[in-house]
Amino acid sequence: MITKVEMNGKRPVCPRFLKLHSLMRSSLKVPVAIEFIRTNPVTFVRLTGLRVLHFWLEPRSDYWLPISAVSMLGLMFLFRSGHELAFPIAIIVCIFPVPYYITHSESWYRHPLDPLALLLCSLALSCGYDAIHRYIMMHCCTWRVAHSSLPLA
Repeated sequence: MITKVEMNGKRPVCPRFLKLHSLMRSSLKVPVAIEFIRTNPVTFVRLTGLRVLHFWLEPRSDYWLPISAVSMLGLMFLFRSGHELAFPIAIIVCIFPVPYYITHSESWYRHPLDPLALLLCSLALSCGYDAIHRYIMMHCCTWRVAHSSLPLA
């Protein structure tokens, strides 16, 4: 049993605890974590939700919120198109970050997903451009047919 506790900065730290391998330290924290989740399930769910937001919106800058939102829109467009890679990409985007949602959600854990997020974002922008272009061409052509006395330019 570890009994002697010394102060290291602001938090009490046990010297024997620091000498343990990180896996051993983590295994000592598991019962404490399970007890916290069992006694505070609402708090655990709330904190996990905050970690999900933190995972997708960090680093705190003006461009990650739009990139994250538009990349999810790109994933939706990929599913709507029936592309064969839609499901595997969704698995990567949805399953990869789950351990970080539960444990810790620093932004560098999202970096392996950033290229995929940017590709999905560009897909969404491309699909959006195509939809707007089709809408304009359809209404422009309809207007031209209705006003056929005007020259087609």
